[in-house]
Amino acid sequence: MDQLEGFYREIKSGMTVKEFINRRNQLTPFIIESEELKNDYRLAKGRLKKLRDEIAPMTRFVSVHAETEDRIQFPFDNGPIDCNLWHGKNRHRKIQITGAQRLERLNLMGRLNKTGKSGGYLGLIDNEPKEEFLKKMNEDLHVYSIKNARETVIKAVRRCIVRKADSREADTLIIDVPLHYLPSEKWRGIEREFSRETAKSPFSEIFLVGVDNGGNQCILIK
Repeated sequence: MDQLEGFYREIKSGMTVKEFINRRNQLTPFIIESEELKNDYRLAKGRLKKLRDEIAPMTRFVSVHAETEDRIQFPFDNGPIDCNLWHGKNRHRKIQITGAQRLERLNLMGRLNKTGKSGGYLGLIDNEPKEEFLKKMNEDLHVYSIKNARETVIKAVRRCIVRKADSREADTLIIDVPLHYLPSEKWRGIEREFSRETAKSPFSEIFLVGVDNGGNQCILIK
């Protein structure tokens, strides 16, 4: 059993938020020193999928919305709850985790693995035709506007909320979003764009999580 499998086993049993963040940070050298693991992490592939699609968003969330002695646990059972978070003895969050524009990330990370060219922007959401992704990937890297990036993220997040129409016992929805496309101040007030969708959502709270040049971002939209 290597470091990654050991980490999965430990967080399935549960640990404090402080231990969780420390153990996750200790994995970074283990992953980046292996070309295979590094590439699989970028693609959320194989045994790195849980780390990229569930653990990474939760690391951002707890860095903002949890105390170090709160407890966190991942069932890893394909059930209705992706993560349990206990805030002291008074609150138990039952969390579902999803992601916006994951196909865009998959395409851009695939190019990074093949060519070493990082960055890029496609401006597509996950239900766009495959042909549109291929077309954008064959274009030169291009500059995008604040308006375009913001509107694309809004459409992608709306799609996530609508698709998660059944909370299946969870009370909190966390959406992993490419907030790095814009500076944090450009996302101010974005919660107003989702008022219609969030009013119909069964979740008590919905958060957007991501990173920008200032670090972890976490935006409450419901």
